[in-house]
Order: sequence, then structure tokens, then C-alpha cells
Amino acid sequence: MSGQRGSGQRGSGQGGSGQGGGQGQEPADAAEQAAQWFATMRGPQAGARTPQFEAWLNQGAHNREAFARICKIFDDSLVLRSSAHYGPLRQRRSLRDMRQVLVSGAIAACLALAVFVGLVPASMLPWSSTPTGQTHMLLETAPRTMRTFALPGGGAVTLDRASKVIVGSRDGTSTIKLVMGRMQLNALDSAQTYTIAAGANTITARAALMDVTLAVHQAPRVRLYIGEAEVQPLLQNAAYRIQGQRLPVGRPLRLLHGRIGNAGPSFVTNEKDWPSGWGQYRAIAISRLVSIANSYAEKPIVIDDPAIGTMSVSGRFRFTDTSALAANLATVFGFQVTERPDGLHLRQN
Repeated sequence: MSGQRGSGQRGSGQGGSGQGGGQGQEPADAAEQAAQWFATMRGPQAGARTPQFEAWLNQGAHNREAFARICKIFDDSLVLRSSAHYGPLRQRRSLRDMRQVLVSGAIAACLALAVFVGLVPASMLPWSSTPTGQTHMLLETAPRTMRTFALPGGGAVTLDRASKVIVGSRDGTSTIKLVMGRMQLNALDSAQTYTIAAGANTITARAALMDVTLAVHQAPRVRLYIGEAEVQPLLQNAAYRIQGQRLPVGRPLRLLHGRIGNAGPSFVTNEKDWPSGWGQYRAIAISRLVSIANSYAEKPIVIDDPAIGTMSVSGRFRFTDTSALAANLATVFGFQVTERPDGLHLRQN
């Protein structure tokens, strides 16, 4: 770690049962059924109901367009929530409006399930194909654990702690559905094209090294380090199709239904090496840095003096090693480190 002091600043559906509908259903029925299917596909019956869900989507363009319209509503609501005028200080919406936003957000989160067939609740295993030419595998990590998995076509995906993806392969095409958390795709040595579904967005990547993050009630975030990638809406209106948009290299971005926007200021200057446990930070509050490290730690760092947490530091830190991090902070700031059964305690001398 090379650290230095700085002036601190902090960076950074509910239940129901889905049901099908006939070919002659009205658009309003399609919207209502879309909401019902969201609740089902986010619940414990998701795996068992996937074939019926896909059958409903394939009944007609009115069903798919209902999903696309609600995705657009949800994406616009994310923009409003992040604005100064309509964001946290805006007046409370009516119960009816709020219910619409919640349902819309829920449907957007499950839309990508429509491109997968037969979800398989598998344990964490290396990728393996089957003779049928079509297979899907659920890959996930436990809290405090990162892991790298081999992908078909020679690529690899690293999952951050408590993350989950569904990997698929069909007719030579590789697909990755990010269900939750953070992933890094490394396809630098692969000739395969990878398609990543994140929220209401589809990312097509070639010879790429890139991060994709999906958190609850937030737009997906993406950062392309090397290679080529473009983003499109996952589902589109048949009457108006949005063309793919190239992702610039090096910029942290957020994705809104196939459109890109700035991710905003961050205390992280370089995240490319996070799969190896390293991060480059600028003016990050010690309390925030310790919180990141503790999320991976068996033995956490405990800040005894609240004043320590308000101090800021810049540099490259190994956030998966709390012992080394505590020692480095003690060296830079002159803290005292005391190891106890409940953790590594930091206090000022």
C-alpha cells in the first residue's frame, strides 16, 4: 500500500402469482399480467415458472412491448430520483404513483430472465457444457468471498462477494445474466462474443475486460477497460428500435434502458484489479475504506475513536487483508492497533 493523508470526502416485487393471457387480450391486461409475472419471477417459484413466463412473452408483441414500456417508466424514475429538483427533496408521491414505480422497478429487474430457458439451481462449479448444445448454470459467491469461473469460449468471469450470474450457451453464443452484485468479464484471449444482460440492458462485448455492477433499486453500472462493447435495451418496441451505443473505454457509466450516462463522482480511481483484492482510492474516508475491507474480513477492523473515521486517505490498498490495512493506516497516521477477539482496534496515540 502506498497511502497518504488527504482532505476527506465520502464517495460514492413483492409477492403475487403470475398468469398467462390469451391472444386477444387488451393492452391493459398485458400490463397487469406483466406486473403479476414480475412478482412470480422474483419469488421462490421463479425456476419452476420460467417456461410459463417465456410462453407468455412469446404470445405476442403486446406482452413484450408492455415490458419495454414499463422499463422505460422505471428508467425515467431513476433519473428523477437522482436529480436535485425531483430527487430526495421532492414531495411524496401519492400511494398510487408510488405503487406504479415499485411495480415498474420490479419488472425491470426480472426482464432479463426472458432470454434464458430452464434455470438450473447449481452450486458454484467450473463451467461445463452438455451434449444438447444448450445449457445454463447458476454461479454465485458467498458473503466475503470472490471467485473466478471459466466461461465457454475461453473467457472468464470473476464474481465479487454475494454476487450471482446465470451463464448460458446456445448455438455458439455465450450469455451472462447478472442477477445481483458485481462481475468482471475477461475475454481478452477469447474470440467469443459475450452478451451480458443487466437490468433492462444488453451489453455485447468482444475481446473485452469490463466490470458490470447491479445493485437493488439502482441502474446498472459498467466500466470498460479494454476491448469493444455496446449496449442496447434488452426488450424493444417493434415500432421504434434503439440502435446499439458504443461504450467508451475507461469511464464509469450507468445504463438506462440501452442509453449510457455518467456514473457520477467516485472516490475510486482504479477498480480494474479488484479481483485480486486491490483498489486505488482518492480522498476516501477511513470509515468508508474500513467498511469495504470489513465486508470481506473474518477479523474486522474496529474504529474506537470516531475522529479516525472522518480522516481521509489516498493510495492503493489491499482491501481483502484487514491486518495489512490496519498496519498501513497505523504507519501513515500513527494509530495504535490492538488485536482483540472481536477484531483489530484502531485508536489514536
